[in-house]
Amino acid sequence: LPERIDLLRRRPDLFREDASLAARRVERWRSLLAADDASFRARLGQLGIDEPSLPRLLGAVADPGGVRPAWWAICQSVLRAPVTRDSEGLPTSSASTRADGASPPEEPLQFEHALVPWIEVALASLRRGMPAIDRILGGSVLRAEARGLLENLALLARPTLARRLLLEKSARYGPNDLVAGLLSADPPREAYRATVESMLAEDGAAWMREHPALARLLATRVLFWIRSLGEFAERLEADRPSLEATFSGGAPLGRLVGGGRGISDSHAGGRAVVVARFEHGATIVYKPRSMAIDAAWERIVESFNAMVPPDLALRAMRVLDRGTHGWMEFAARRPCRDAGELRDHYRRMGSLLAVIHALQGNDFHAENVVAAGPDPIAIDLETISVGELLRPVAEGDRDP
Repeated sequence: LPERIDLLRRRPDLFREDASLAARRVERWRSLLAADDASFRARLGQLGIDEPSLPRLLGAVADPGGVRPAWWAICQSVLRAPVTRDSEGLPTSSASTRADGASPPEEPLQFEHALVPWIEVALASLRRGMPAIDRILGGSVLRAEARGLLENLALLARPTLARRLLLEKSARYGPNDLVAGLLSADPPREAYRATVESMLAEDGAAWMREHPALARLLATRVLFWIRSLGEFAERLEADRPSLEATFSGGAPLGRLVGGGRGISDSHAGGRAVVVARFEHGATIVYKPRSMAIDAAWERIVESFNAMVPPDLALRAMRVLDRGTHGWMEFAARRPCRDAGELRDHYRRMGSLLAVIHALQGNDFHAENVVAAGPDPIAIDLETISVGELLRPVAEGDRDP
């Protein structure tokens, strides 16, 4: 829907009202976007459109010709991408499962061979946009990120490819076998190979025409990966002097040796938190958003600690706020070593509860609070202060 809105603004001449088609689509979008008319109109307002414009927006659209969304170019690149094959003749890439020698051992990903061109296009696009990416991230980290993308793509494609595999498998049995149920527990290897090849055939666009939503979803995920990983590498390179001054006492951090995404939900076009481990030994958390809240929390904790005895003092992580993004000291989980640390932990949990209550915060439980020995550490601070409007108090009444 946002792509149609963007296209309508740029090329209104491509749109033609189709009352019956638009009515069906409006009803569909209404059921998906909102529970009632008011919330539906509010959602449309967030998208920058109004209800009278829907018949045209959701009607017929002419071929936009050269006006294509970014994901379209990814699909085209995938269809042209050359692939390397293993000893079995199946496509392979640097992110493919290692048959032996991997530590820890890697579990094969379902249908990973069919998705090799997507990984090759993702890596090529990333390197084209940022030639220094291999030096900044290092080979092992870049491979881990590429394998994470492959795992994600395999998860998205699995339902569709499983159905295609079932059809290929069924085609390899005779009618009597099918009627009698004489089917093997594992699909014949040639059925799997045929399923993979159907995604790589000379007219590879055939499966994209058959499953356009999947092609678009895979391409969008690749675009998000390229953009978010490129942003992280670029910001790491630019911020390195400040990172060393803030988190390693001025000592060189050295190479990036580990870490990655996957520890939090992604937001704003696939951007996610990255835990970065460096040769120096420091572990720093990158967040693709302003860290102004976290910096303010540091100051609040400092003020609070000045008013209470040490066994009630809270601990905040060091923060480097860069406006568009930021970095934070990693909060390592560890158990309490003795009864004294355990006592301090629960007293400080009371301190944390008191401050969050005063700020009208919420969602500080489970993974949003790290138990670091005697210190409960709040780490996801987006909801540290979500105050509700207080009821008016008449003059002379006691403020509740």
